[in-house]
Amino acid sequence: MGASATPPSTKTDAIPGAPPGWIKSIATLLILWHFFAILVIVTSAGSSQFPAPPPIVRLTPYVRPYLEPLFLINAYRFYAPEPGPTDLLWIRYRYADESVRWKELPRRQDYAFRMQFQRELAAGLLLNLFVEQIPFDSNHPELANSVPNPRGMVVRFSRVGQICFASYVRHLAHMEKYQVNEKGSPLIGLDLYKVAHRILAPDDIKINMKHDDPRLYEIYFVGRHDLQGKREGSERDGFIYRHAEDLFAMIVQEDLVPYLERQGNPHYKSRTALGEHLETFGLPTPFRRAILNDPTLLNPKLSRLEISRQFQAVIERDDNAAEKQRILGGQRQPGAASSGGMIPPRTPAMETPRSPNP
Repeated sequence: MGASATPPSTKTDAIPGAPPGWIKSIATLLILWHFFAILVIVTSAGSSQFPAPPPIVRLTPYVRPYLEPLFLINAYRFYAPEPGPTDLLWIRYRYADESVRWKELPRRQDYAFRMQFQRELAAGLLLNLFVEQIPFDSNHPELANSVPNPRGMVVRFSRVGQICFASYVRHLAHMEKYQVNEKGSPLIGLDLYKVAHRILAPDDIKINMKHDDPRLYEIYFVGRHDLQGKREGSERDGFIYRHAEDLFAMIVQEDLVPYLERQGNPHYKSRTALGEHLETFGLPTPFRRAILNDPTLLNPKLSRLEISRQFQAVIERDDNAAEKQRILGGQRQPGAASSGGMIPPRTPAMETPRSPNP
């Protein structure tokens, strides 16, 4: 008989250069810890309708110090159960010749690719992480110049948020497109508005509201800034809450009508020409449709209060009145959950008509 074949070894030879077993064990434990921490933070995100399990909530403080430096605690429940509002910035560029231009950031039409749009959209969301809300107290010196929202809360940036926002304002001030206006006048400052745009709720759709309806926007005036990002007044002042119709009337009187007069009043010529000038001017999206549907809003003889009331009538013109009445009977006002509704504030300044230029 020939020599029998050598039986195969039952012991696996070590791979040359492989790490020792104790390193593999540590790496395995780290991986398990990483995914365990993510599982805890995901399942601990609840709401009033879908509360998180109490045992998971109690574990959250142990995993948060690990996840926060890695920025792994955000957006796990972004669209559950309902997406929150989208944070936008409206910028009012001011020039040395007293003219202005507006910019809505971001706006989908301004980007050829969705990825670039999403990156700009993330800027507003990140800034919102540094926003704090505190109850309004008229006796508190830091809140003396603040205007609370309809929920009685004052919104303002935290200390870190002030630093981040100042840096972002400097970036906006150095955008080449806005360094000078069409007449060559240099930029001298920026007025900033923080805007929350909420999505349409089922009741909003029932009354024929559109996605750009002004009643879906919650608007705050952040402040007036110079080109270095420094805010006029105290950095600890809260934002000033603005009703959409009041801000619209201000823009029409102080910014848009003078701009169109310099362009030869194109709204008297054609809707297309007016639309092109609104695009160049940068009028925020929720205000454009109202002007295009009713150019008489640009009548320079109207007072701010008249503009505000007419704007409200134009916005509500296509509402389903029967459905709206049914919803209001149930004590739910469409579009008012975040903005407080379209209620024109009565101030003496709004009663003053603007004299047309000769």
